[in-house]
Amino acid sequence: MPAPWRLALRAVLALAMAAAPAAAQLSLLRSAQDTTRARARNDAPEGVDPDSPRAAIRAFQRSARRGDWEAAARWLVLPPEESGRGAELARRLAAVLDRHLEIRLDHLSPRAAGDTADGLPVEREEIGRIPSAEMGTQPVRLVRLESPPPPHWAFSPKTVQNVDAWYDELEDKWLRDRLPDWLFLAGPWQVQWWQWVAVLLFLPLVALLAALLRPVLRAGVHALPIASERTAQEIATTLGTPTLTVIAALLFQLATSSVLVTVAGQRVLGAMVGALVILALTWWALRAVTVTVRLIPDAEFSAGRPGVRSAVQLGGRVTRVFVVMVGLIGLFADFGYPVGTLLAGLGIGGIAVALGAQKTLEHFFGSVSLGLDQPIRVGDWVKIEDFEGEVENIGLRSTRIRTLERTLISLPNGKLAEMRTENFAERDRIRFHALLGVEYGTPPEKLRAVRDAFEQALRAHPNVWPDRVVVRIKEFGSYAIQIEVMAWFLTRDADQFRLWREAMLLRFLELLNQHQVWLAFPTQTVHASPAMTPPPVVVPVVAPAPPATR
Repeated sequence: MPAPWRLALRAVLALAMAAAPAAAQLSLLRSAQDTTRARARNDAPEGVDPDSPRAAIRAFQRSARRGDWEAAARWLVLPPEESGRGAELARRLAAVLDRHLEIRLDHLSPRAAGDTADGLPVEREEIGRIPSAEMGTQPVRLVRLESPPPPHWAFSPKTVQNVDAWYDELEDKWLRDRLPDWLFLAGPWQVQWWQWVAVLLFLPLVALLAALLRPVLRAGVHALPIASERTAQEIATTLGTPTLTVIAALLFQLATSSVLVTVAGQRVLGAMVGALVILALTWWALRAVTVTVRLIPDAEFSAGRPGVRSAVQLGGRVTRVFVVMVGLIGLFADFGYPVGTLLAGLGIGGIAVALGAQKTLEHFFGSVSLGLDQPIRVGDWVKIEDFEGEVENIGLRSTRIRTLERTLISLPNGKLAEMRTENFAERDRIRFHALLGVEYGTPPEKLRAVRDAFEQALRAHPNVWPDRVVVRIKEFGSYAIQIEVMAWFLTRDADQFRLWREAMLLRFLELLNQHQVWLAFPTQTVHASPAMTPPPVVVPVVAPAPPATR
């Protein structure tokens, strides 16, 4: 046994020896009471014969759990040379059964005649097999006894003869020979008390050891070839506690493996410790996803890839869901649930869920499509249908957009993937376009001069794309001669574009004033023809009637 675990178990031994006198008195009191009940043999469950194999094993287990080895020895057929060791052999046999077998009472025959279809001789029952390095695998059997009356089943003489050899091969024999018997009685969930005490002692020791490793872990993170000190600090802060928890869980699992020497201990404590490890690993994985989502957009390789931010956010959400699902499946498997059946059931249930949640799945796959194609990304200014705004978040179900009125519009991803989307963030340059209407009556030579001056002003601007500058007289409008101006400014920043556009429009006004060409106001002239003047309207005047006379 390794030295650290030996020290811990010796501490358990000291604790047990201090409590032994009171436990011994309690054990003797229970023994006197339970022996009377066992001899009465009137506590067999309904439907179980009191002289059946099931009733015999049940009575043996109850006596063993109370530490009443004299009563438990009644269920052993002792060879003549071992007649004085009944209680000791019963204790050793209980230890062997706890180590190698988990006896299911419902698998034993409830009839007095036993199982007559098991292929064994009449009045013989086999409850399991014990592996042995010296003797190979040996059966544990019961025989039916007619005397002393009443008839009952008991462990066979051959089984009793093998008890000492089996007991000598137990891993915890050293402890059983030195600790008081009450520590080996069954506690909660049939786990022996000494195992519970050892586990509780290991917990603070492992936690202390993990805490001592924190400076080492922090120094190791800062020693990694990471780009910046801030990145190392982020990793150490986010993953420090989860990493120490994983280390502590693994150390705890390693430490408790030395006390999992019984079937019940392996089943209960092993499942608990395994669940602790799975939870710690799941927590670490979730934190790792979080720190990855934070750091990737700031990395050097992401500088020229604007789509990385949205893809990382979406990938982080999907990965978190996957980690949680794997953790839950691991917990179910650790506690003994058939994971294959569970996954098959999930597959069948998934079809039903898919039929009932078509819209939800449509939105989910819409988010996947948005993440892969990346027509829009977080931070982009977009126009969708009849509104425009800044993309704030792309979720698993919907995308939220902040409009110019500072309202928040939420669009389901399934619908968004089918809508017409205009992304202003993808522009490599911004178009400048204007129509300037000058008065009719402006001489053609002045129009040509103004046109050429506009083009020269545009080409002289250092941020105008020189490959295409358009300044042309477009048409004769309803009230003015239209001059069309079009060029592209080399910027993606809308605010910067507005400044340059304002400066260029003011420059156009200066050029118009220099050439004495005036902008036309929207006017409309109505001409009236004399032939269409209506004749004057003559209104006849009627004189009033004279007053009537009498």
